[in-house]
Parts: sequence; structure tokens; C-alpha cells
Amino acid sequence: MGNDEESVREEIIAAIMKGIEIKTSKLIVIAAPYSGDELQKLAKLVGVSLLDGADPVAAASKLRREIAVG
Repeated sequence: MGNDEESVREEIIAAIMKGIEIKTSKLIVIAAPYSGDELQKLAKLVGVSLLDGADPVAAASKLRREIAVG
């Protein structure tokens, strides 16, 4: 999404908040860079999975697991 956490923070929050609008399926947001757990807590609060996209291979693996779990 961007080069530093400050420049993408609002975009990540907006993507997470889309989870409130989507009721038929689980929203998965892959974002980078972000740190700390406050965005993760917000995601869980609205029923969204937030995956760290800094490592594309790890993100793909986590995405496969999220899809399998449903």
C-alpha cells in the first residue's frame, strides 16, 4: 500500500471498516506496512482478518489458511 505506516494508516483503516458493510462473507485485508496491535484489534472488532503483506510468501500462506478455515 505504501512506503511508511503513516502514509497508509487511513487506507488500512478504511479497508478494515469495509468489513462492517460486507455481511455475506469474511473480508481479508492484506496490508503493509503496519505495526503494533491496534489495527489488528480493530479488524477483529469488525470481523475482518488483517494479514501483514510485508512478506508476500507468508501472506499467501496465511491467506490460504484463512480461506480454508472460512
